[in-house]
Amino acid sequence: MKTLKHSILALITLLLIVACSKESTNTQVKGFVADATNLNRLAGATVFLKKQKTSCFSCQGSTIDMTTADNNGNYSFDFEHEKGFTYSLTASHNNYWDILPGYFYIDKGEKNTKILTMTPKAYLRVFIKNTSPYDGNDRLGLVVVGGAYSFYGMTVDSFIVKEALGNQDNPVAWSITKNNVQNSYNANVYCPAFDTTNYTINY
Repeated sequence: MKTLKHSILALITLLLIVACSKESTNTQVKGFVADATNLNRLAGATVFLKKQKTSCFSCQGSTIDMTTADNNGNYSFDFEHEKGFTYSLTASHNNYWDILPGYFYIDKGEKNTKILTMTPKAYLRVFIKNTSPYDGNDRLGLVVVGGAYSFYGMTVDSFIVKEALGNQDNPVAWSITKNNVQNSYNANVYCPAFDTTNYTINY
């Protein structure tokens, strides 16, 4: 009898150890994809489930599953959340800026609801023209949507086109050097989504 009791006790102990050392947790995440500027739902967006080691802060992670949002922008994932790993969501859609890793992390368990918002693209075309030339040392330095450009000389007449953030202001900054005198300027240019906005700098 004592042997049977000891065997049952050992079995219970073993089961508790196995349960406590479980290496994964069933996890669900669901939600929808929407335009960040008006919350219109985005059908057809591709949503990616990514996995990376928790100890690796610079890792971009690898895609372990993907799905396409339905006609109402809805998506869902059901997966095993392994110990020692971090999980996140990214998304892509035509004419929208991709969601970058690190914005939408997933907690262990079955109560994850994530609304993935995406910023629409626009286009900003900047015309640059030296309308009052001084000499060949004339210079215009331009920073627009993360890009930096320099133009030299008396006969500058050019333009650049950049992808921009739709339905919001985009900063433009420039400096003009003539006769060894430098002046700096800046502006915020509103760019409607999916359209091209023109902006002119005459100097």
